[in-house]
Order: sequence, then structure tokens, then C-alpha cells
Amino acid sequence: MPDITQLHRAAMQLADEAAASRRRGHDDRALVLTRRAFELERDAAREIESKTDFEPTRSVLHRSAASLALECDEIREAERLIGRALSGNPPDEIAEELRDLLEDVYFHRHLSLRGIVLRPDEFQLSLEGDAVGFGIAPTNDFLPRIRDVETLIFRTAERMRGHKFRESGRRPRKLSDELELYVSVPRAASFAVSFRIGSPQLELDLASVSLPREVIADVFDCF
Repeated sequence: MPDITQLHRAAMQLADEAAASRRRGHDDRALVLTRRAFELERDAAREIESKTDFEPTRSVLHRSAASLALECDEIREAERLIGRALSGNPPDEIAEELRDLLEDVYFHRHLSLRGIVLRPDEFQLSLEGDAVGFGIAPTNDFLPRIRDVETLIFRTAERMRGHKFRESGRRPRKLSDELELYVSVPRAASFAVSFRIGSPQLELDLASVSLPREVIADVFDCF
């Protein structure tokens, strides 16, 4: 199926160019390239949509198109693509990945309904050790680390905003209005969650647009 192969390769090339543009801080160009990659990958998925036994190609193309749709904030289209992929005969491993992606779609929809805009940055906290099982961990080990990460994020943001170091007390209200910290559903890895920093859309200004990304970069530079 040369047409499908050509569409997919062109889409992946554009996606790679988009990632490179994003690393250079050219977010507008990255979004244009990502949207074009999504359109091509969606076309490739449509070409094979009716061939439910042509696996894993069919489900892989739909999963890829759905991921690109989500990057373009095309939440409903991502949901449709995942539904079409799951309606066929995807291999078990890819089916699980599609369900994980669907959870991500629902998370984005939840944020959209609340008027929250997520920056493209996230990081993962993973726990390992004798007390940690596959997708399970003791609460007295996990919950304190969640609180520590939250403290680390907001303390870093305070420093970057020029606030004086505080020994105790609440964080500045304005900073809480600029940043919101989210944590994903725990998953097996051995036990991991992803953190994402969002900004209330109505509060965004030129100074706060890049703050989540800068905070995460600074935290990892300090590590």
C-alpha cells in the first residue's frame, strides 16, 4: 500500500520537524507542522479504516493520528480515531495504549471545560524498591513525595518570580492564580505518575505564558 506508506512517512517527517521547532522555542511553527502531520496521518488511517484485520498497521496509524490530533487540541477527533481503532482487532498491547490515550483525551476535555490551558511540559515520578509492586505502592511512601514535588514546583516559581524566601506560610495568591499542578492516574512502571503544570486561560499574560516550561526546566537544571 504505497499511498498509505507515503502519507505516513510524510506525516512522521513533519512531526519530527515540529518537535525540532518546539525545542528551539518556535511553538507557532511547531503547531502548524503538527497540524499538517495530523492531517496526513488521519488520511492514512482513513485509507485503511475498513480493513479491520490489517493489524497492527490499522491500529498503529489510528493511534498515531489520535496522538497528533490531541497535540493540535482536536479532542473530539482524537476520541473518534481511538474509537475506530478499538472497534477493529488491535493487538492487546496496542489496545491498552489506545485506552491510555483515551484517558488523556478525557483529561484534556476536563481541562477544556474548566478553561485550563496545559503547557506542553510534563515530567514523571517513578517509585521503585522492595515495597513497590507492579502498579502499587505504600501510601506513606507515595503521598509525601507528591506533596514534596508540589512544594518544589511552587518554591521554584516563587524564586523565579523574585519573591523573598519564606520560612513558612502560604504561597503568594497571584502565583496560585498563574499555575495549577496536576497529577495523572498512577500506572505501573513499577509505580509512576505524571505531573503537568497548567495555567488558567483567563489569567494568561505575556509573562506567564512561558512560566510553567521555565519552572520545569529550572527544577531539572537544579537536579
